[in-house]
Amino acid sequence: MARVLIVPAAVDCDPTEVGVPFVALTAAGHEVALATPDGRPPEADRTMLTGEGLRLWAPILRADARGRDAWERL
Repeated sequence: MARVLIVPAAVDCDPTEVGVPFVALTAAGHEVALATPDGRPPEADRTMLTGEGLRLWAPILRADARGRDAWERL
């Protein structure tokens, strides 16, 4: 299997864009490493996780259940 590097933003990264590939790659047996520009663990955009403040747009803009679950597994 391969070694894969995912380079997300350190702060306010999209939980779906980072979590879903991480889960899919690890499930396929690949070794996955995360590396942010400053070396800290990535922090998801809280608005994308909770939908707080998005009002009417929350169901559309918030990370869906698959994205939120993937972020939690990460």
